[in-house]
Amino acid sequence: MKKNFFIILLGFVYMTLPAHIAKAQESATEFFKAGAQKLALKKFAEAIVDFDAGLKLDKYNPKGYASRGLAKAGLGKTKDAIADYDLACQIAPTDAKIYFYRGLAYFELANLDKAMSDFEKATKLNPADDKALFQKSIILYKWKDTQGALQALDNALVANPKNARAYNNRGVLRDELKDYQGAIADYAKVIQLQPKEAQAYYNRGLAYKNLNKLEEALKDLNQALALNPKQAEAYTQRGVIKGENNDNAGAIADYNEALKLNAKDALAYLHRGIAYKKDKKTAEAMADLNQSIQLDATLANAYMHRGQILVESLKFKEAEEELNKAIKLDKQNPNSYFIRGNIRLKLAKDAEALQDLNDAIKLNPKYTKAYGMRGLLRIKMGDEAGKDDIDKAAQGFE
Repeated sequence: MKKNFFIILLGFVYMTLPAHIAKAQESATEFFKAGAQKLALKKFAEAIVDFDAGLKLDKYNPKGYASRGLAKAGLGKTKDAIADYDLACQIAPTDAKIYFYRGLAYFELANLDKAMSDFEKATKLNPADDKALFQKSIILYKWKDTQGALQALDNALVANPKNARAYNNRGVLRDELKDYQGAIADYAKVIQLQPKEAQAYYNRGLAYKNLNKLEEALKDLNQALALNPKQAEAYTQRGVIKGENNDNAGAIADYNEALKLNAKDALAYLHRGIAYKKDKKTAEAMADLNQSIQLDATLANAYMHRGQILVESLKFKEAEEELNKAIKLDKQNPNSYFIRGNIRLKLAKDAEALQDLNDAIKLNPKYTKAYGMRGLLRIKMGDEAGKDDIDKAAQGFE
């Protein structure tokens, strides 16, 4: 009889438990749904209350933990969010999205190793996860693995050819690698996908400028400013192009606009100083160059142009010191070596001047003025090779 009773009791439990669980799960679903709606509205604290309630009724729901993690992350409680993602991963170890969310949290904490590990897991579970591939590219770039970052972006765009952020970042990387045509193609894709994205026009304008396609560059910078009139750096770069087109007044007007928007724009001061220098407004030029250096002491060109102004004032020793600073910051600019060589000639430092002119020509084998000056110096020093330099200068490489 006891055995039969036991069977009957189990039957009773078996018959009533599913209904109880079903009711709890139904209530939990309602809480999760309400929490998701609040999460979408960025009402993170209210969403957490709903997710808490849902998880009390359904404590093995991975989506509930993952969603609560997102809400906690929204409140800046990143470590608490990771704890929820950990629970979600334990319950659903094959859910790629959870690893992605946790990767973002680790990234927020600057724990790039763990972030990368999670993004790797996410892409292994879902090779078409373009967002995880995109995040991998950012970490690889931070690790100075440019080629790895490019590959991750290539993969992201295979997975999702409409990922505008991936095109933009690949364009930036191609810019850094001096693949300006490739960069232009990527920015064009961004513009195709997001026609009102001012930054894409700005980026493409700079790439055109680097190819010396000034007309196309100016057109893109105009469009960037039409879409975003408060983009200070676009005024600065447009000013540079106007200066190269001999529109000095237009260039200065753009630098003025840039500085109205950003009084700490070191490049705007630098280029306005150069423009004033062209206009023979020495005091204004020097004031702007000084200000650019005060804001950014790494601007090699500011020291170079400040040195040139000192040369005009016959302050050769001070000018040499400025060029020394310029060359220390940028050893690849032939103009700095040429200018310093000229200064050293005036200081009767012939041997050092000759070395500077050699360096200028090494960096720019078609530097006509450098050949001419070196030729005269060599002849002065009794070197017959100076005549060859004079001949090369006369041929006019530029």
